[in-house]
Amino acid sequence: MANRASRVVAVMVLLVLILSGTAFARGEQEARVPRVELQYIAWDLGTPAWSWFEDRFAEFEEMNPHVSIRTSGIPASDYRTVIMQQVLSGDAPDLVPIFSDQLLVLQPLGYLEPLDRFLENSELNDRLLPVVRHVAEIDGSVYAVLRALPPWMLHANMRILNEAGIQEPPSTLEEFYAAAKAVKENTDAWGYVGWLDSANVHDYTRTVLAWFVGFGGHFTSEPGKLAVNQQANVDALTWLRRFKNEGLMPMGIAEGESYDLFVEEKAAMMVVGTWLAGMVMDRNPSSYRELKVVSVPMPARGSLTGGGWLGIPAASRNKDLAWQLIEHMYSSENQVKWVQQSGRLGSTTDLPSDEWIAANAPFLHEMKMIGEQYVDALGYDPIGFEAHSAEFKREIMPYLVEAMETTRPVRAILDEAQAHLVRWAESKGIPQ
Repeated sequence: MANRASRVVAVMVLLVLILSGTAFARGEQEARVPRVELQYIAWDLGTPAWSWFEDRFAEFEEMNPHVSIRTSGIPASDYRTVIMQQVLSGDAPDLVPIFSDQLLVLQPLGYLEPLDRFLENSELNDRLLPVVRHVAEIDGSVYAVLRALPPWMLHANMRILNEAGIQEPPSTLEEFYAAAKAVKENTDAWGYVGWLDSANVHDYTRTVLAWFVGFGGHFTSEPGKLAVNQQANVDALTWLRRFKNEGLMPMGIAEGESYDLFVEEKAAMMVVGTWLAGMVMDRNPSSYRELKVVSVPMPARGSLTGGGWLGIPAASRNKDLAWQLIEHMYSSENQVKWVQQSGRLGSTTDLPSDEWIAANAPFLHEMKMIGEQYVDALGYDPIGFEAHSAEFKREIMPYLVEAMETTRPVRAILDEAQAHLVRWAESKGIPQ
């Protein structure tokens, strides 16, 4: 009996030694793995959707104990300037969100790493929304993946429209106008809201450009060729002036105020990116259930492509690890979580179950279809003038304000704007 007990004790001691040795070896191996800090900058730290990013980062750190992720917040108003400073200094984080319009500026400067070598060996390649290649493929290479579905579309609060006697969101310009007018006559809400605060050049020109693109126009006819006075733009600004003159929309409204009006059900319709749906979900859940989206109800159905993208800077020292983090964030499971937490489509074709969509966000299938089909204008800048965008907007702004605030023919005003901007472009060495 004593011998048996001794053997049991010996076996237990041996097991303890084996397990201790294994743990020691594992700890020693982990100690030999160098610590890595991945740097991630963003303009949206602290927003409701940011919790999704925090969860994914925590999961990745747990999966990779030698990795820590350091996040830095930069105000959206300063973001472009900070990125350009990084371009000039040669310094960069490991993952960088960028605005749509930055793609065409940063890629020629060599700031972004091509993602083809990662995508060709990744199952993510088959799940990315078509808009990724439509927008982020430049000179045959993909330079970024979506953070969230970017194309602008009409968001409609059906509770307000129903109160005004409108049963479905408008699908044509005439229906859009009639719906906005019905809202004005039968409710206390505005029919439509945009960003038309003349003190904010960037916001004002974005709203006007959304109408230009909706009618099939733009600031340019081709890269580097100004066409401010093309007929589509004349028609678009004439209609926008009509909405203003008939009191269907407020003036002097900046971006944040416009979101407040829509979320608080003081405006029925808004043409903007899908981030609006997320704001409604976070701040007014009952209104979120009343939301519908349709393609821009204007003659050409053209859609601006705004929003955010995610790239790997060429100067990153941890490109492979940065891509592993992207793959984790963009897994099917995590993309479904994005939709459920943010209230809008993410970067891939992944959606929650039909049961979840029916109960929470019936508009998601339509949002996905619009995002796949209507992508016409990348960013908010005159194409071919990205490096001079801020100055261009300051130059055109007085003409846009005059078109909205006076009774002069829009054609005459835009002809004058075209002549002025041609002289301005040629002074920059950009022949017209």
